[in-house]
Amino acid sequence: MTSANSSSVSTWFGDDDNNNRNETSLGIDWDDWDLDLWTPEQRQLLELGRIPRHVYIVLGVLLTLIVLFGFTANSTILYVFSRFKRLRTPANVFIINLTICDFFACCLHPLAVYSSFRGRWSFGQTGCNLYGMGVAFFGLNSIVTLSAIACERYIVITSSSCRPVVAKWRITRRQAQKACAGIWLNCAALVTPPWLLGWSTYQPEGVLVTCSWDYTSRNLSNRLNR
Repeated sequence: MTSANSSSVSTWFGDDDNNNRNETSLGIDWDDWDLDLWTPEQRQLLELGRIPRHVYIVLGVLLTLIVLFGFTANSTILYVFSRFKRLRTPANVFIINLTICDFFACCLHPLAVYSSFRGRWSFGQTGCNLYGMGVAFFGLNSIVTLSAIACERYIVITSSSCRPVVAKWRITRRQAQKACAGIWLNCAALVTPPWLLGWSTYQPEGVLVTCSWDYTSRNLSNRLNR
């Protein structure tokens, strides 16, 4: 750490004459942190302990339950679709895609669980990038897939009417697979600019145990990414 950075950190956290370690109210050594990850406001929030410890514990427990339930439910659904081929209809291709996205999102959330019990994001900038990009990717993928399911259901319902053009159209498995591939490519294009092009960044958000786009800054790169 440079002297300039040390001076900046000491300005926010103060110096302890009786102890060489700068410890927060949570009992964490700042020397173990990736200080470049945090904004000055976030550092002050953590240092002053404005978020009670029990909030992090409750959040960690809730996230643990969500991860366990989500992992079990989505694993079961994927097993059922792999076991029974007759269920793999064109319409259910979207359901499979949605389940895959939710499954992988659940695989990322243990990082947030661990961070919750520690009281702050604990995996540095690299982990923040991977978590933020992964959750954003699979979250957007799920949203767009749900929209595709709604469109497909609309066509199925209206096909029973007297409209001949709509009545002739039925989605095929190939079309559903192409739609899902397009969804994945579109979502990838939306979440990679902060990582590949430097447009915006991924940083801790909320109570600082998860990461997302930097939606608080007003600079040009953030506006381009949004």
